[in-house]
Amino acid sequence: MQTAQEPDFLAVVDVTPGSDTYSQIVHRTAMPNVGDELHHYGWQACSSPHGCAHLGRDNLVVPGPRSSRVHILNVSADPRKPEIAKVIEPEEIVR
Repeated sequence: MQTAQEPDFLAVVDVTPGSDTYSQIVHRTAMPNVGDELHHYGWQACSSPHGCAHLGRDNLVVPGPRSSRVHILNVSADPRKPEIAKVIEPEEIVR
């Protein structure tokens, strides 16, 4: 069980029916800071099928409303093991 003193993490769940690890967490990508409260993830490209289905979705944008940080996670190298590509601090957003 995670405590409030530990950083949030993005969990990857195996959703392949019949897999040995089906419905289990297969990877956790821990955030570098405590207190982000990750919420409302999205892709760097629209997910609508209206004219942009060809765009790659290599980066997951993961905001932390409580901290005002925005985490960019790269999922193209290994979708089962996302890596933090960048953390945008609140001060950078305000600029």
